[in-house]
Amino acid sequence: MNNITLANIMDQIGETNLLELKRKLQFYKSQGYLFYPGTIFNKAWDEPIELYYVVTKGTINDCKAFPVPISFYNRRIKKREKKSLLPYIRSYYQSDNVVEDVLPLLEVYYGKHYIWFYLP
Repeated sequence: MNNITLANIMDQIGETNLLELKRKLQFYKSQGYLFYPGTIFNKAWDEPIELYYVVTKGTINDCKAFPVPISFYNRRIKKREKKSLLPYIRSYYQSDNVVEDVLPLLEVYYGKHYIWFYLP
């Protein structure tokens, strides 16, 4: 897994205000478009973070988090059909090697548009 720092993000997007960057990242996490474990506000600018994006896994290869559209979650997952998550995790990581053993270990982060399932 390749981690990124807030300093890297600031350089890449041209942001000069660390607090404003953290607010933006928190907003996108609350919407479900981004995911990172924990809270962004206690991260130092040079501390590596795991950052996941809803559209692509990027350079992340270990299957620690993946998104599911909120509409699918409302219909299926609330009924504890975690097996139905397999197509989502396999699609996100573009791999059929994901095993069902991880499903009971998953925790949930609720965004407005996407739910993120992740391993703590």
